[in-house]
Amino acid sequence: MRPMRNSRTTRNATYLNAILTVNAVMVAALVWTHVSDGPSVANASPLQVDGGDATGGVPNAGLQRLQTLNEIRALREDVQRLELLLASGRVKFGVSNFAELKKIMDEAQAQKAPAAASPGTGTAVVAPSPVVPSPASTAPSTNP
Repeated sequence: MRPMRNSRTTRNATYLNAILTVNAVMVAALVWTHVSDGPSVANASPLQVDGGDATGGVPNAGLQRLQTLNEIRALREDVQRLELLLASGRVKFGVSNFAELKKIMDEAQAQKAPAAASPGTGTAVVAPSPVVPSPASTAPSTNP
């Protein structure tokens, strides 16, 4: 009669065999890709450093960063022009359709109310609160 093997030892041996089998298959696949007629380094196209060609290649990261910085600068200039325009008073802004806006807001509030009133829906209704900056955050810094 054969002695019974410990089930823990059997599980460890099975796991080890499975891992070794997976490793053997992966090594075989790796060797196969190197030996087969796949693309080789000698057949690879040369790298393109300018990134301007539509056929692909390696893009020029420095050029991309420069273009991004130029776009950010242009956006900053546009925002500054808009701020100056609004501060100058040449642009007038007004709301003249109060009745229509109130009707739309009342309808939206009515649609939200049943959903908020039903328990167990998982939605919470939070009333908006005005954001008031603290005096400490608006005071100019005195540290050099």
